[in-house]
Amino acid sequence: MQSILILTVLTAFAGAAAGPAVAQSAGDQVYKPGEEVTAPTVVKDVKPNYTPDAMRRRVQGLVGMSCVVKADGNVGGCTVTRPLDDALDQEAVRVAKQWQFKPGTKDGKPVAVEVSIEMSFTMRENPTVFKPGAGVSSPLVIREVKPEYPADVMREGIQGTVELEGVVQIDGTIDNIRVTRRLDDRLDHEAIKALGDWRFRPGQKDGQAVRVRISIEMSFSAR
Repeated sequence: MQSILILTVLTAFAGAAAGPAVAQSAGDQVYKPGEEVTAPTVVKDVKPNYTPDAMRRRVQGLVGMSCVVKADGNVGGCTVTRPLDDALDQEAVRVAKQWQFKPGTKDGKPVAVEVSIEMSFTMRENPTVFKPGAGVSSPLVIREVKPEYPADVMREGIQGTVELEGVVQIDGTIDNIRVTRRLDDRLDHEAIKALGDWRFRPGQKDGQAVRVRISIEMSFSAR
């Protein structure tokens, strides 16, 4: 069985009050995204490796981390907030520190910002992903979750549409979510979070459920 890594997801603490969280060193405050602080965005990610022992034990699941993206876009300290397995936790932290970001800003200047990163390890086989058409039916939404519209974003008058892409699995869940047309870092985050909670009747090919890649639009309007 081949091990694969499902999409590594960056989430930020959107909607949190802006302000210093902790000082790493003198003069180096760490902020959380909020009204005056923008969230960092990934420009380079590195996928973690499944350790042989974890594969043999068939350990699967998510590793959650709280990391600091420094003002230069590099990752500083990382703390595991959702452990899975000692070896996989260490691997996730090791890889997260190799990521690079467009740093968050405060008053237009780059600052250190705290973010949450999740890495998923699965033993699932890597089957073909189809697109609707040519004998492949589209997945049907059976549970839709509306994204939250943070009050600070609404006050700023930011409106529009976030376009996303994801893969609907044969169990009706959706993963490998990514933003294909951005609007605002905070709204992009809310759209990703909401779509992850959607459920579908999976697409089919030749009468069998298959993995299907779909596109979704989520609109944010103050009206």
